[in-house]
This record gives sequence, C-alpha cells and structure tokens, in this order.
Amino acid sequence: MKHVILLFLFVLSAVYAIGCKSDTTGPLNSGVTFAMSTAPGTTGTFFTFKPGVDVKLTRVVVSLPAQPFFDTLTDGGTYVYSKDTTYNLSEYTGVATGQQWKFYFTGSTTSNSSFADAQADLTIP
Repeated sequence: MKHVILLFLFVLSAVYAIGCKSDTTGPLNSGVTFAMSTAPGTTGTFFTFKPGVDVKLTRVVVSLPAQPFFDTLTDGGTYVYSKDTTYNLSEYTGVATGQQWKFYFTGSTTSNSSFADAQADLTIP
C-alpha cells in the first residue's frame, strides 16, 4: 500500500512531542505562515503543520523537488485549522535526513476571508 492520504489527522499530541525540526517560511501572496515539522508514523514519517493564523484550506501540495515528487492533498475549505494547534498532513515513506521538502498551501483566512497562498520549506534533520 502506498501512503495513506489522511489530509488532517488529529492524533498528534504524543507523536509531535518526539524530537522534530521545525521550519517556518513566509507567505507568497498573503500574511499567512506555516510552521512545518515531522513526527514518526506507523510506517513512515508524518509531516505536520501549524498555521500562523486561523485558516480554511482547500489544497496542500507536498513536494520533494530533488526526486521529483509531488502529492496534492485537497480539503473542502470549510474546516477551520486553528493557529493554536499542530496538525498532521499525511504519512510518507522514504523521508530521509537532508531532504528539502516544500509545501504549498492554498485557502483563506477566517478573520476576513482573504485568499491565503503560502509556501513553507522543511529540511529533514
């Protein structure tokens, strides 16, 4: 079985506490930022994110340009992802030290429904 595409898994508190590297990269066209990290999964590695403001997401593109690997995750844009919570994106196998991953988030903020288009980078420790 390839990877399980579970766009937003909420069981993070215990897993996230285990040592992770976190990178935050600024917005492309908005004031929205996302803190990225990793957490151990059942068969691979979870990518985790924490938005800088409350957002509703419609799409996240996960990219490992060196491979090249791209995975598009979609959501309906109705769920509010709180700035106070860290969320799992999906579990991936083959994640290795030194890889440079990119994440492209598309959606809207909840405060004023402005369009959010942000990029975040993560180098695997």
